[in-house]
Formats: sequence, C-alpha cells, structure tokens
Amino acid sequence: MVNWYYVRGSERVGPVSVDVLRDLFSKQEINLESYVWRKGFQNWERLKDVAELDLSGKAPAVVLEQPEEAASPEMEFKFDWKKIRDDEELFFLKIGSDRKNLIDAEYFGPYSFSELREAKEEKRINDQTLVYAAGLPGWIEAGNTPLNPGKQDINLDQVKDEVPLLLVMDNEPLPLVALVDKAGTKECTVLGAGPFKAGSEKLCSIYTGKVLKAKNLKINIEEYEPKHQRAVCKIIEMNDEARKVIQNYA
Repeated sequence: MVNWYYVRGSERVGPVSVDVLRDLFSKQEINLESYVWRKGFQNWERLKDVAELDLSGKAPAVVLEQPEEAASPEMEFKFDWKKIRDDEELFFLKIGSDRKNLIDAEYFGPYSFSELREAKEEKRINDQTLVYAAGLPGWIEAGNTPLNPGKQDINLDQVKDEVPLLLVMDNEPLPLVALVDKAGTKECTVLGAGPFKAGSEKLCSIYTGKVLKAKNLKINIEEYEPKHQRAVCKIIEMNDEARKVIQNYA
C-alpha cells in the first residue's frame, strides 16, 4: 500500500491510504489545490497535478513500488517570499565580529520569519545582519528583505557573501535540509529544524546553494542539542567527490 501525506492548514498529515484521501476529498476537507506527497516525489504536488490519484470514486490507480538501490535525496530549491509561512523555520543568521570580512563569523538558526521579525523589533538583529535560506543566491542583509518594512524594492541579488554548504538528509516523509556549521572529513556540525535523533544514520547529498555537489555521504548523528537545533555528526562513508567539497569548506 502506498502511504500518502497531505497538507491541512499549516500541518503536514499522514501517512494515510488513498481511501482516506478519497474520504477527505468527498467531505471537501481537501480539494484539487491541496498539496500531497508520497515516497518517490521530490516535492509536494497539488492534487490536481498527480495523475495517479483519482478521488472521484472510481477504482484507484495501482502504483507498484519497485525496490531500488538506496540513494541520497535530491531537491530543487525554490524561494519565494510571498509563499513562505510565518512559522516555517527556514532562515539562518551569520554574525561576525568584523562585518566587512566576517572574521570568526558564527551561524545561528534556523528561525521562522516571525522569530526574525521579533528579533529585529527587539534590536537583537539589525539591517546589517546577514540572512540566508535555502534557495536564496547567497547571504543577504536583513535590511534588504521584507524584515525592513520601509524597503520598497526587494532585491535578493544584492549578495554580501556566497552560499553556504548544505546537507540534504533522507527522512520520512520529507528530506531534512541542514546548514553545515563546521565542516570536517571525520566529523561535522550542522544546524537544522530536525528533529535529529541521536544514534540514527542518514544518507545525505551535499549542496552549495542550489547546486548538487556530491551524493551518498553517510553520517551518524552523534549528539543533538534541541535548544540550539545543532547536531554533531560522525562521517561514516564518503566518496572522493564529497571529500573534495567538504575539504574546501573545512
């Protein structure tokens, strides 16, 4: 049986069967514009765009899941200020003692847009604080985003620093995206919304910004700090391609 997930309000619900989806559709609790996902999809899809789902009462399409060799997940990163939810923990901060050269810069996050807005109102961050979310072309100043209510034209191409290193980890129902805080070929530290389970193994793909750089990096979550959303990871397996990328950031 294929397990499905769907979006209800701001919640991701599942797994459920196609019969449950059909019942929800008949009760108008979901509609053709609702987002659904199953294993094998790279992104959430609108119900109307999923050809294999016919919730009109006809016999359901049969989807046969073929066994396949394990491979680390791939994602297409898109970012649109108009489509993000206030509670989505997408944003990272980069703060350094020297704002020009960002010497000894530190990473923090992820935060939701509402958390960043509150931090700015309380003057814990300012217009020069660097902000990043997966899909952006690089680190940009908070003052050049909707965090600055007086900003008329939002230009996300005014990049102040290049894109960071990202790990995309296998996870159900959707891959986890984490920012590499400290890179190393034996151990690395990442920041992400998680949750990360200590002792669990993850198969990862490495991205710099939107660009896939290497696949099939296997890590073990050694420690997880929920308060700081930081995980210490031991690297179990990596290919030469992954090693070169990480060494460039180490």
